[in-house]
Amino acid sequence: YVAGDKGVDLQSRPVPCIQNPDDVLVKVKASGVCGTDLHVIDGDFPAPLGVILGHETAGVVGKLGTDPGHLKIGDRVAILPVKACGSCNFCKTGRPNLCKKGGIANVIGLGPNGALAEYICVSKDILFKIPDDLSFKKAVLCEPMSTVIHGIDQMEPFDKDSRILVFGGGITGTLAASYLTDEGFENITVCQRSEARREFVRKQCQGFDVDVKSPEDIQNDFELHAGDDKQGFDVIFDSTGNAEVVQKSLDYLRAGGKVVIFGCAPATAEITIRPFEMFARELSMVGSYLHSNFDRAVERVASLNRKQRLNFDALGIRMFDLESYREAFSELRSKMILKAVFVMDS
Repeated sequence: YVAGDKGVDLQSRPVPCIQNPDDVLVKVKASGVCGTDLHVIDGDFPAPLGVILGHETAGVVGKLGTDPGHLKIGDRVAILPVKACGSCNFCKTGRPNLCKKGGIANVIGLGPNGALAEYICVSKDILFKIPDDLSFKKAVLCEPMSTVIHGIDQMEPFDKDSRILVFGGGITGTLAASYLTDEGFENITVCQRSEARREFVRKQCQGFDVDVKSPEDIQNDFELHAGDDKQGFDVIFDSTGNAEVVQKSLDYLRAGGKVVIFGCAPATAEITIRPFEMFARELSMVGSYLHSNFDRAVERVASLNRKQRLNFDALGIRMFDLESYREAFSELRSKMILKAVFVMDS
């Protein structure tokens, strides 16, 4: 849980109680740590003091309220970490991620208590069954995959031969490259400053036509191909949340190109846009916020797993028990790993 100046701490708390008819008590089997969790710990992202972190989660249904819907005790589930109202204009038009009653302040682990714990109580409406051949530890990737799928949906329309640049070789950038190759896109470049992280991307995308380059490589290529068909990109997917990177992305776009702002930048970050350039080159910029179509994410993670494309070593993911939380956060901060997954029991 978030412990103020102490960062995070581990403590014993009562098992949450079922209070509403649609409540479900889930025994957590695995829960991942997101970059947003680190921002919360550092005080750069608002969350209540004492909140239990964790919004990338899979587990088993343990207890049910009086209105369990399609669920039964023992079901294996992944958790969509935020519930939309279902009745506002955004919900009715297929954009529940923009629901004012949902939103990021209501994401478990950022507002309500999250799942870096043995149990969590949530609404039945945000539980999705996972197939038996998908392990709990890999089902944790359903949540980040759902955000990636929404971000890639925001790219459209674009062609299979589009030149695509993914800025950031962290877990979301790597999952984005995996998704795009799985969809048959072949002209993909991932840009990452850290050589260690570039190596993770190479391992994950081995056997596919993915170039993995440093920022200096990208700039040199851009200058080398000035004026020819190999200069620039049709779509740029920024997963860094770095305003300078977003700014530079506009320079790297071809005419008619689009930047998708996927990474979460600081609220005070700013960039400069030249309206005439946007007009004359028909450039586009679009944001990608939270998730959509969580069922698609479950299906895609299960599919990639069956194709042997979710190797934790290649993805830079390491497993820990809760008692080793200090080691887990230390390795994340030192960039020794891309993601920590806490496994609650065997």
